[in-house]
Amino acid sequence: MSLKLKLILIIGGSLIAINVVAVYFIIQKSTVLLNEKAMSDGREKVISIRQVNNLYFNRIQEDLDNLSNDADVIRVLEGGSEKDLVQVIVKFTDIRNTVAVLEDIVLQKISGSKCTAVSSDQFATSLVGRDFSDRDYCKGIISTKAPYISGVFNSAISGNSVLGVATPVKNTQGDVLGFVVGIVDLSSLRGYIWDLQNNGSYTVLFDRYGQLFLDTRSVQDRSNSIFDVVDEIAKAKAQYGFLTHQEHLMSYDRMDFATIILFEQSKKSFELVGQITSLIVLTNIFAIVLLLCVVIIVISRLTERLKVIAEVVKRNSISKQLNRIEGKYEKYGDEVGVLSTVFNQMIDTMRNYQKGLNKLVEERTKKLAISEEKLRKSLQEADRINKIMVGRELRMVELKKGSAKNKMDKKNEN
Repeated sequence: MSLKLKLILIIGGSLIAINVVAVYFIIQKSTVLLNEKAMSDGREKVISIRQVNNLYFNRIQEDLDNLSNDADVIRVLEGGSEKDLVQVIVKFTDIRNTVAVLEDIVLQKISGSKCTAVSSDQFATSLVGRDFSDRDYCKGIISTKAPYISGVFNSAISGNSVLGVATPVKNTQGDVLGFVVGIVDLSSLRGYIWDLQNNGSYTVLFDRYGQLFLDTRSVQDRSNSIFDVVDEIAKAKAQYGFLTHQEHLMSYDRMDFATIILFEQSKKSFELVGQITSLIVLTNIFAIVLLLCVVIIVISRLTERLKVIAEVVKRNSISKQLNRIEGKYEKYGDEVGVLSTVFNQMIDTMRNYQKGLNKLVEERTKKLAISEEKLRKSLQEADRINKIMVGRELRMVELKKGSAKNKMDKKNEN
């Protein structure tokens, strides 16, 4: 594998890994922020719904408190006149017409554990004389002797799901004679709560017994049971909080008589996260491709210069020559440029050494030639002298031989 490919793989892989990690953390952070935003919005809406409920129920409670302290009401429970009864009907009817969510107002008398209707507004006179001892509000008033909001039940007149808001009526001695109960039409309340919702979200209210009494879901959505959510909230200890259910983020709040659950469609948050993720991924892909192009260009130029240096070194080793790298490669301010400069400086130094060595060899060769010439001449002179000396010796020997021969001849002659 070439150096160029290795560098591209290493740097490209590092860039991709860094971008993947960055995208992961950005997505995680975006999801957390969106969920926090959804929770915050959900909490605000639940508070708004709670305020709407409190507004209506407090208004109803206030009107019923006024009626429970009314002298005509007390006299009717104590067996008052027909005039008192008419006054009660008029007052009940006026309040009933003023508060839109009130279906009826009924005055009931307590006899032991029995609750009997003795008066009402003009729209519920058919209820007078009926026994309502089985109603939750009757049992609640008898046991608590205090204002009480019942669970859900079906209205005796309309058949709609309703709640009973009851307030005890006491005489001057503090004895509970009966109570005034306002029947709250939950279908009317549903419209007010609907206005507080967004598309894709809905509100569900359960009474203290876990019975559904207000549901803003569509008919199609109501086919999905949400009682498992109620059980899960019942196990939670907090007064309010957040849970997830299928594609929804739930915000819940417990009131004294009911639990409010707001279902926000978290799919929108996930879609937004998906859009952010897609944008980030596309941006990072573009950035990675751009960076890889830059990296490839930079690495190509870098490896090209390294290849030139390698070829020069190889050529020098083969040819035994001292070739320099082209001067244009020294202009780069990076490490390869420094390497080219240092290499050329080394080559220049070696060339200087080579020139000095050649000059020294030349001088030594000249001196050696001169010495050789002198030696040759000395040898020739020595050879000439040697020949002269040898010739002389030979003549001396011949002379000695001639002298001896003469002496012998003379001696023979004698």
